[in-house]
Amino acid sequence: MLARDNTSLIFQPLCDFDQGFEVLGSLGAEPSRPTKVWSCGGGARNAMWLKMREIRISSICGENGVTVDRAENTEASFGAAILAAGTF
Repeated sequence: MLARDNTSLIFQPLCDFDQGFEVLGSLGAEPSRPTKVWSCGGGARNAMWLKMREIRISSICGENGVTVDRAENTEASFGAAILAAGTF
């Protein structure tokens, strides 16, 4: 059990950047809170990290059924490409 607790301590700070959803909502993003988040990059390969992100995002956005899933393409560049495509 101690090893799992230590792993959680390592992963928890990586989940904390999700406060950006709260800021985006306050700036008028629609919808104001996400209901589904697709993760990519190295962390997306870790089931514990995905669950921790889901718990963290739900705590920020309220219990509105936020789910976090692994993107089909988990390369970090995939996320950057989606963000870039959204600007056109």
